[in-house]
Amino acid sequence: MFDENEWRQLVGKLMQISSTGKLEWSLIDGVVSTTLGDFEYSIGSVDGDGRPPYFLRIWNQTSWQEIGKLISEPIQDPPWDDGERTAGQSLLELRHVATRLAYGAPQLLTRLLSELDSLKSPDVPF
Repeated sequence: MFDENEWRQLVGKLMQISSTGKLEWSLIDGVVSTTLGDFEYSIGSVDGDGRPPYFLRIWNQTSWQEIGKLISEPIQDPPWDDGERTAGQSLLELRHVATRLAYGAPQLLTRLLSELDSLKSPDVPF
């Protein structure tokens, strides 16, 4: 349904919003998903093994229709010709960010650092 430029915009916007923590992702059976308005965004492994290639599926929950589906591509070395990742390549990074958020990694890190800081010994004057 969407062309490459439109997919790139969608994945880029999901990355931007996810990176700021404004989207809450959940993880169920290896698929990370979030809902915004009438739409559910799901990222999972195409063959169910938890590894690439991944899919990004956009589902309209009101009409029960799949809006679109993007399949990830490997990131190539050296970089692609125009210096910009394709939507399928960017999907790999989006899945990583969404999975970290689903596991609560930022909050967990804050908690771990706080607990470690509580063990600091008071400054002893010389």
